[in-house]
Amino acid sequence: MANMDLYCNNKRCRKRLIASAWITSCSHAFCDEDADQAFFSIQENIICPACNTHLPEKHDIVKVDLNPSEKFKSMVLAGLRPEIIMDVTNRALTFWHYQMYQELQYQKALNKRSCDNLTQAEETYTTEIMKLNALLQKEKRNTEALEKEVENQARHMGELQDQVVQKNRHLQNLMAMNNKLRCNTSTLQPDDGYDATKPKRRHYSLGLQTLRDLRPYDEVLPQNSSGQAQDFVFNPVTPPTRPDERRHFVTKK
Repeated sequence: MANMDLYCNNKRCRKRLIASAWITSCSHAFCDEDADQAFFSIQENIICPACNTHLPEKHDIVKVDLNPSEKFKSMVLAGLRPEIIMDVTNRALTFWHYQMYQELQYQKALNKRSCDNLTQAEETYTTEIMKLNALLQKEKRNTEALEKEVENQARHMGELQDQVVQKNRHLQNLMAMNNKLRCNTSTLQPDDGYDATKPKRRHYSLGLQTLRDLRPYDEVLPQNSSGQAQDFVFNPVTPPTRPDERRHFVTKK
C-alpha cells in the first residue's frame, strides 16, 4: 500500500496526488485545480465531474491531507467507539479499493488501446513487409537475369576477342607475305635510273653490215621450222628501164 498513489479522477488531468486531495462521497478524488473549477466556481447543483453525482451536502466534498502528522493520526479517531472506528476504517478501505479498481480498469483500457494499435501496426507492417519481400524477390530475379545477360555478353565478347586475335594473326601473315613479295619484286627491278612509265629504250650498234644489224636487240627475229632465227637476206630490186614500167613501179611503190 505504501507504493500506491492516488490520481486525479478527471480523465483530462490524471495528475498524481501527493500533498492533498479533494474526496467526494461518491469515492472520487480530484486535484486542487479541478476541484476549484468543478466545485467552487458555482454555488448550486454541484456535480461530480467523474460520475455526474449530485453533491448537495456539506460533507459530500472533503479536502484530505495525504501526509498527516503523527499528532493528527493520534487524535483523528481518538474517543470514538471501536465499532465507529471499524466502520470508518472499512469505508476508507472501500474508497481505496474503488480507486485501485478504477485505476486498474484505466490501465486495462490503455493496455487494450495499445494492443489494438500494436496489432494494427503489426498488420500494416506485415503487409508492407510482404510487399517489400515481393519487391525484393522481383529485384532478385531481375538481378539474376542481368547477371546471366552479363555472363552471356562476356562470353560473346571473349568469342569476339578470339576472332579479333585470329584476324590480327591472319593480317600479320598477309602483311608478311606482302613484304616478302615486295622484297622479291625489288630484286627484279633495274637500276635506280629506270622508270617504268617511260618507253623502253632500244639499243643499236654502229658498223652495220646487214639489215639485220638495224633490228633492236630485244626484237624477236623470225624463226624457221627448226626453231632457229632466220638471217636477214638482202634482195636488191632492179629498177625498170621503160617509162611505163617505171610509172607502174612508182605507182606500185
